[in-house]
Amino acid sequence: MRSTATLERDEVPYQPFGMVPTISRAAAASPPPETVYTGSVWGIAVLPVVVVAAAYAVAVGASEFYSAFAQGGLAFIFVLVTVVLAARDRRELLDSGYRNAASPAWLLLTPLAYLLARSAHTAKAFSPGVLPLIVWVLGIAAIAAAAFTNPEAVRQILLLG
Repeated sequence: MRSTATLERDEVPYQPFGMVPTISRAAAASPPPETVYTGSVWGIAVLPVVVVAAAYAVAVGASEFYSAFAQGGLAFIFVLVTVVLAARDRRELLDSGYRNAASPAWLLLTPLAYLLARSAHTAKAFSPGVLPLIVWVLGIAAIAAAAFTNPEAVRQILLLG
C-alpha cells in the first residue's frame, strides 16, 4: 500500500514554484503591427541637420541677433521639439498595435539611444525599423564632414570669431 504523500505527488503534475504561465493562442496568432515608421520618427531622424542649418542660417543671415542667448534658445526649442516628437511617435506606435514602445526618456541619453531602443521594439514587425537610425547617423556624418571641410562656418555657429 502507498502512503498518501506518494499518492498526492503522483497525481499532481510537476509545477516548479506553482507558477505556470498561461499562453494564449490568440495573442501568438495576431499579426504584427504594420506601422513601423511614423512622421514623428522621421522628424527626429532629420532634426540634427535642421538644427545645424537653422543655426547657420541665423548666424549668417541675422548675425546681429545671433548671440549665446540665441544659441541657448535654439537648443531649447529643438530639445523640446525632439521630446514632443518622441512622445507622439510612442503614442502612434502603441495606437497601431504594439504592446510596448520605446520611452521618450531614452532622449535623456541622446536621440541615438531613443532610436536604438525604438528599433529594438519595432524589430518584431515586418522590417527591423532601423532606417530612421541610419538617416540620423548619416545626418551626423554629413554635419561632421561639412564641419571638417568648412571650419569657418563652425566658428560662426559657435560664436568663436
